[in-house]
Amino acid sequence: MAHGLGFSAFNSLATGKQFTGNDGVGYPDIYSKFVYDNTQGKYFYELTEPQRVASALNDNNLVFTGNHVVQQAPLALEATPMLRITAPAAVAGDYEFAPATFGPKADAANFAGGVVQAVSGANLNDGCATLTNAAAVAGKIALIDRGTCDFATKSLNAQAAGAKAVLLANNQPGTLNPGGTPATPVAIPVGLISQADGAKLKGALSGLIANGVMGGSMLAGADVAGRVKLYAPTTLAQGSSFSHYDTRLTPNALMEFAITDTLVGQIDVDLTPALFQDIGWQLNDGTQRLLSCNTGVPTWVPGGVIVGANVLGTAKVKAGAAVNLGSYRTAMLAYAGDLAAGGLITQTQATSLNACLSDAELQKQFTAWGSGGTEPGGPVVVTLQNGIALGGQTGAAGSETVYKLEVPAGARSLVIRTFGGTGDVSLYVKAGGVPTTTAYDAQSAHVGNAESVTVARPVAGTYYLKLVGVKTYVGVSVQGSYTVP
Repeated sequence: MAHGLGFSAFNSLATGKQFTGNDGVGYPDIYSKFVYDNTQGKYFYELTEPQRVASALNDNNLVFTGNHVVQQAPLALEATPMLRITAPAAVAGDYEFAPATFGPKADAANFAGGVVQAVSGANLNDGCATLTNAAAVAGKIALIDRGTCDFATKSLNAQAAGAKAVLLANNQPGTLNPGGTPATPVAIPVGLISQADGAKLKGALSGLIANGVMGGSMLAGADVAGRVKLYAPTTLAQGSSFSHYDTRLTPNALMEFAITDTLVGQIDVDLTPALFQDIGWQLNDGTQRLLSCNTGVPTWVPGGVIVGANVLGTAKVKAGAAVNLGSYRTAMLAYAGDLAAGGLITQTQATSLNACLSDAELQKQFTAWGSGGTEPGGPVVVTLQNGIALGGQTGAAGSETVYKLEVPAGARSLVIRTFGGTGDVSLYVKAGGVPTTTAYDAQSAHVGNAESVTVARPVAGTYYLKLVGVKTYVGVSVQGSYTVP
């Protein structure tokens, strides 16, 4: 959804041409107005068309300048990982380091020691075959060139040779996070350095010593001004370039161009909401409610954690999957306990959430979101959404189908109707319970499928409607609508 709502531009990255209206005038889109090229020192729409083509390929130098993204970046991103080299003196210093998405996290302890260049196969330094200098690599950090095979293969070959870590040297300009899902687990830390830094270290292999990976002074994936980088690889990737965060972001961001197994998007959407704010979308602030009950858990917090939204989504999913109220109660209490045990909610929030999981509140939720009756053997109930017609309803003569619609306090002009299709149906409506053909609050029974019941000032609660097939019917639409002042 993030693409449709925010990470989308109307300009051509291949030609640099911007969107043009019927008047022949080019118009900027809101997303691109925040895109800035650090090399050319201009915003994207200040550039000429050829400059925009170059900018879309300006790896590591295209950033998003929105205030919300900049302000929340320190809440979502870690410091840039840096590999510290202590010897020989000529190459000593800190080098930007891209950690792999697999294997243990590289740190000051597990990425320290002598660095030895791996040798293997015909392409001597690519690590794509069994290492022929395993004795030299054992217990050391294996320096391996990128290319020929995937990162996981290289890492597993070094691991088999006894290496304690793998340092990959890029074989082209730009940075790429080592990814993939190894068939065999990689148990040693792995990371990538740039082509230029790799060449520098390979020129000083005698006595080359690393002293660990640690955080630098900058955010991983942001420039010196704290502006988050956008994905601009040197080869244009239509559909990926420009419209994602850069792969340098650490931790990996939801809106990087490739999904990784480190994402926890069900509870953390990192800097995606911040960008939405910058381009003008209003977020659901405040604490999350389960129907009318306030859980006390924030729907979202700056930096992108969305535990409150997860509470609501989980409640609806579990209610829909539960066979009865008891199973829904068990599932939700276990879920709330997991949130507290995992430190995702505070003790105060756990208390307020549990208050929304009382028997009375759970019954309301199960009635609103459950897919069946309140207990086993009850009628199957189809949930309607306000104003949305549910089409394609089909039934035999004598069949009965039950629907329900939640109506809030203060609603006006409730209209429940059927229309379209072929055949003949009758409609029965009741508040607070399933109607029968003899016990109902209102009915509509005309020849055909155009039935309608209107309630001028409905009381808050659940309205049930029963559709009865007088004759076989096909393609009928069912709709419940109300207005709220």
